[in-house]
Amino acid sequence: MPLSIYMYTYPRKDASSGRALPNHWSFFIQTNAATNDGLEYQIHGAPGSFYYSGAEKAKLNKSAGLEIGTISSESLDAFAALLGTIAIDNSRAGTAWNSQDWALGAIKELFLRQWIWYDGATIKAWLEEETTMR
Repeated sequence: MPLSIYMYTYPRKDASSGRALPNHWSFFIQTNAATNDGLEYQIHGAPGSFYYSGAEKAKLNKSAGLEIGTISSESLDAFAALLGTIAIDNSRAGTAWNSQDWALGAIKELFLRQWIWYDGATIKAWLEEETTMR
């Protein structure tokens, strides 16, 4: 039975100023619908020091989840490995590059492999925030 792939977002704030930051984007694959358990895939860190560490056990309980595709359980390792190949821009601290950029790069590759149903422009439009945040 195919597993659902979701794009998840949640709001963030600057710890020192309280200013709203762009939403964090991550992927979630639901491995158990009864318990909402699954695997989350995301980058961690801050501008200049982002990193991807692979699949993390998680529960489907964050806000703004959007189902974007399906994948077989046999392809989970390939999914995680593909995300590990997505470029991370750590060239300069303080740049505007963030998890949304990483996720959009991943979406392009996932769409080409037909693991997700929508392209990056469509998903970005659905998850669009106020432009004043970016």
